[in-house]
Amino acid sequence: MDKIIKKIISILNKDGVVVLPTDTVYGLCASFESVKAYQKILAIKGRGTEKLLPVFVHCIHKAKELAYINKEQEQILNVFWPGSITCILKSKVKNLNTIAIRIPDDKLLLKILLEFKKPLLQTSANLSGLNPAKNVDEIQKQFKDNFVKPDVIINGGNLSKTLNSTIVDLTKKPYRILRQGKSYILVQKTLERISA
Repeated sequence: MDKIIKKIISILNKDGVVVLPTDTVYGLCASFESVKAYQKILAIKGRGTEKLLPVFVHCIHKAKELAYINKEQEQILNVFWPGSITCILKSKVKNLNTIAIRIPDDKLLLKILLEFKKPLLQTSANLSGLNPAKNVDEIQKQFKDNFVKPDVIINGGNLSKTLNSTIVDLTKKPYRILRQGKSYILVQKTLERISA
């Protein structure tokens, strides 16, 4: 396990892109601080820059470095995280109005985030417009004709029963669900309780 984590961190430090299993679907992951890695993810996915890539962090403290989080939002995030809920918040990062953040509920990912000490850009491991790949074979098939490919794919088995994360906009009230996914009921109940 430690050898794998060292290899992954070495790739991330060299502007690389790694496919990792997550608590939702397989993800393309790269350093949040690398413009080259960001461009590489977009090239692999075949996607333009119109949609921002979500970010993985390992703790709420790291999320607060990237986004403005008030007391009520922090209470909500403590219910949602770690878990399969991506939250859009007002950004502290230069040239970004908003930022989508998640703390994943996955031991390997959390260990990588802790040791890498930087946030990770992430998006589902599939070509833009296609369904997320559920296993390594599907990932390799989707990207086989790509000129730009991920640097490494970590096999986490078959993730066929998983869904994308639920996306919640916490930038203004009323808070809104933008995409239904995993943990949708938890999000719905939490938001109903707050607005009651």
